[in-house]
Amino acid sequence: MTELVDVLRFPRAGGPDRYVAVSAGEGARVVEAREDRRRKRVRLLRALKWLVVLVVVGHAAVVAGEVALGLLGAGLVHVLLGVDVLQVEREVPDVVAAGIDSATAQERYGAGENGAE
Repeated sequence: MTELVDVLRFPRAGGPDRYVAVSAGEGARVVEAREDRRRKRVRLLRALKWLVVLVVVGHAAVVAGEVALGLLGAGLVHVLLGVDVLQVEREVPDVVAAGIDSATAQERYGAGENGAE
């Protein structure tokens, strides 16, 4: 009897997508778990970003007396942490095939059974 699998596609910036096979029926659960982790991480990164922005602007305005320099630093922090949030988006896979034969998954996607959690 052949084993059925779900195939997940993980996008990569500047490279080929990565395909992973998981047991049939597990694909949606893996995507949901990854999406939950992504939401928590984005929420944490945004809170950290605004904390750092406020500290930089506050320090520049109060201690250094250079509001323009503080705003420049805050803008830099905003951009750099925004790039990290975009990288977090790539951690969530898409289910590209559900309940297919493992040999077919290997043939079409090169997806081996190695889990994605």
